[in-house]
Amino acid sequence: CEQRCMYCEIGQNIPSSRKDNLTAGDIEWILDEMARAGIKRISFCGGEPFQFPGLTGIVKYAGKKDIRCTITTNGMAAFKLGRKELRILKENKALINISIDSFDERLQDHIRGKKNSLSYPLSSIKTFQDQGIPVTVLTVISKYNYEDLYEIFISAYNKGIKQVLFQPVITFSNYPDRAPVADKNLINVPPEGIPVLMDHLRRMHKFERTHNINTNIYRIMPWIGHYL
Repeated sequence: CEQRCMYCEIGQNIPSSRKDNLTAGDIEWILDEMARAGIKRISFCGGEPFQFPGLTGIVKYAGKKDIRCTITTNGMAAFKLGRKELRILKENKALINISIDSFDERLQDHIRGKKNSLSYPLSSIKTFQDQGIPVTVLTVISKYNYEDLYEIFISAYNKGIKQVLFQPVITFSNYPDRAPVADKNLINVPPEGIPVLMDHLRRMHKFERTHNINTNIYRIMPWIGHYL
């Protein structure tokens, strides 16, 4: 991953206890085992999975096994995909998630620790949309963006996004082989900010009812205040 997200163990260069990495052959073996077990979905998460050599070939291999792929990307390299690679994604009905925490470039760069962390994902969104490949936006709710959530949501809607999924900062490590980011809980929405956050969630949920966009807000509203 070329981003340096403040809430991510890889982004913060926390070392791994593992030294080996999956190869394309390893993943094909996993897909073979999934097919035998009748498992129909697999997720490739990033970072930027499109930096993995031969990812679209793996998507094609999965399609032959009747397994559908979800790819979660930060969008930093996806816009560089060629026509053949995009055709493979579309033909095999790959689901694309792109992580965006703000449509304000300055704030997105601050959270993501990298320049062009908004402009490149926006280019990736357009690349996928031009090929008729739907994109879901994933947004991590933090103390830096919770007062702008409704504006983030509307910006996504105005760019033709049909689904936005939210989650707070997860305070334990995202990776079993790495220690968590220090004081990660301090990146979350502070308790005194919960009323503002809940107001934004309610406004988005109301908008969703009458417009062609889906969220997971109905799922997170019952527990997010208690979690924070």
